[in-house]
Amino acid sequence: MKRLGKFLSTPMIYSLGQLERSDEKPGGFMSTHFRTVYELPSGRILDTRRPRSAGVLDEEEFAFCKEQGVSLSYDPVQIGWVPATAEDDISGFRRASLPVAPLATRSPGSIEFGGRYRLRPWSAADVEVFVDLLDNPRVWEFMPEDYPAPLDRDLAAFLIEISNKTDHHEVYAVEVHGEPVGQVRLAFEQAMGDGSEGEISYWLGERHWGNGIAGDLVAFYTDLCFRRRPELRSIVARVHERNAASARVLQKSGYVLEGANAASRSVNLYRRIRDGEAAGPSKLS
Repeated sequence: MKRLGKFLSTPMIYSLGQLERSDEKPGGFMSTHFRTVYELPSGRILDTRRPRSAGVLDEEEFAFCKEQGVSLSYDPVQIGWVPATAEDDISGFRRASLPVAPLATRSPGSIEFGGRYRLRPWSAADVEVFVDLLDNPRVWEFMPEDYPAPLDRDLAAFLIEISNKTDHHEVYAVEVHGEPVGQVRLAFEQAMGDGSEGEISYWLGERHWGNGIAGDLVAFYTDLCFRRRPELRSIVARVHERNAASARVLQKSGYVLEGANAASRSVNLYRRIRDGEAAGPSKLS
């Protein structure tokens, strides 16, 4: 895994692989690969010029691109890798012609629970502790993205900034007795737009594993999301099949295993439905 490149002036993108900055074309990219459509080993088709809103690469797509040397970019808004040549239809502009539009800042506030926990937005002052917690390959073991090896202060600062400046998700730093220990996030499927389904994810620094934090966090935050968002009908979570600890945490919080995720057979999909709601087809599977 190559180290992430330095932050580029195009929005929310870090580079990986054979990707170079173009000085002749503002906001543009040059790549040594000009082929845009590939057939994956499974027979699926990957179009590297697909819209950015199509989502991040799944496990098979990412592995194929790394093997073939296809240029990729890291998208902290969606928290994952996308083709470097993807059409940016999220930011509302074309890279080559329009300036970067500022994102609307939002603050989810601070919430205390359980006598020792607090949820609050990340701040610029958290860069060092953010790196200390997340710059660890074991923390990344079951994440959908590869460990950036290492996660440096520039990337940490940018991830913190973007966590508070986009409205397609809600991100909190998790504190125990005033000390940041990890993060929890609720993301929404932009293509649907009605807010009826969200996806929960979380991570904790390794030294905070095995202390019951994850169970308390997922149980409280799930209930909080349902209470604060009446339009939310269900919450899903994607868990690697070998991540037994997270699977147990979700099941104890009322999530039910639905089966393998359609995009990656090594990832299982769990769901919790709002009390009184009937199960329906997933919009995030």
